Amino acid sequence: MNKMTLKGTELQVSELCLGTAAYGGDLTAEAARDQLNYFHEAGGNFIDTAHIYNDWIPGEKSRSEKLIGSWLKDRGLRNQMILATKGGHPDFASMDKGRLAPAELRKDLEESLSYLGTDVIDLYILHRDDILHPVGEILEFLEEQVKKGEIRYYGFSNWKKERLEAALEYAQKHGLKGFVTNQLMWSMAQRSMRIRLPIRLLFPWI
Repeated sequence: MNKMTLKGTELQVSELCLGTAAYGGDLTAEAARDQLNYFHEAGGNFIDTAHIYNDWIPGEKSRSEKLIGSWLKDRGLRNQMILATKGGHPDFASMDKGRLAPAELRKDLEESLSYLGTDVIDLYILHRDDILHPVGEILEFLEEQVKKGEIRYYGFSNWKKERLEAALEYAQKHGLKGFVTNQLMWSMAQRSMRIRLPIRLLFPWI
């Protein structure tokens, strides 16, 4: 599988990124491990997950991150894989309330690091926006984590154009790296067994 440099970073990622939203839900732990093994053997190294994947199912939380962390530990592959995970998602019981306060992000990040069994997350993505918090406050928190070595780069998902523009302006004005990726909700590809094209994460800034 071909590799490419994710624009604005030093991350060498496979052109195909493996989404893991079904891990611990529609996909059992055994099936998830088989898929991860197949992806790695095919030359893939870019895995996308999220702190809340499958939390909509009653029971254990963060199943996807935990399955990936267990697989990485068992296979000893952490240094060969590029990990992207997402934090700051609203509670499912109150989806209209954002969760990007520093304390909330800190909780999600610490748990993600623990569940994935790693000291650093290669690409940390904000799962949703929280308009109650200024973009400067959010970016400064993320920059602090970069300096601490807990994340390498950061991106966003499902932000409105106005907030993105404000974030880009703040980053430029204050000399920050800022967001490097935009992960849109769902995929532009049609899900069909008749289609044999790979479905990849959409990073329009590449």
